[in-house]
Amino acid sequence: MVAMSRVALSRSARFAPIAVLAIAVLAGCAGTGNVNTSVTGSLGYQFGPGNITVYKSQGRAMVGNVNGTTLQGRPLSLASYRGDYVVVNFWQSECSPCRSEEPALEALSKEYASKGVRFVGIDWGDNRSSGLSFERQFGVTYPSLIDRADSLVLGFPGGAPSTPTTIVIDPHGGIAARINGPSDYTHIKRLLNDLLSESA
Repeated sequence: MVAMSRVALSRSARFAPIAVLAIAVLAGCAGTGNVNTSVTGSLGYQFGPGNITVYKSQGRAMVGNVNGTTLQGRPLSLASYRGDYVVVNFWQSECSPCRSEEPALEALSKEYASKGVRFVGIDWGDNRSSGLSFERQFGVTYPSLIDRADSLVLGFPGGAPSTPTTIVIDPHGGIAARINGPSDYTHIKRLLNDLLSESA
């Protein structure tokens, strides 16, 4: 576990100014563990477990052409969800934090469907049978793309240092927020509510 101090900038008048935060970056199940903790270009709006960063609405890094095949064998392109917020969760079937946060992601996918929020998983490195078993165990109803060759992660500026990593894409295709490490229902819900208020 790595602990780091951060200098945070104020998000807007709606949010209280944040000074120096101590953020515990929780180790994930994959990657090098050398998590980039820079908040350059962000609002320093961080809270909760793991490392959550919300980026300014202007000048957000754009997601590339991310498309592939779901665990069910169907083609899927993230560009088809343009106009909606998209919550992209990188996971692996044997990743304990991924398993712990999945019930929250599934519940939120249903709760926010009517609010213009889509959920997409990226099963990073599993074989198809392991991924499908994970989906059955947790009753996952949203689609997951298969990324066995680390190709889909290249479409996301900054990549994904480990599983779980969650990236929220805004309706224009920009990265609105990133969670490096596990999170939970309460903090993801708060994050989505704050992002949805951008266009309210």
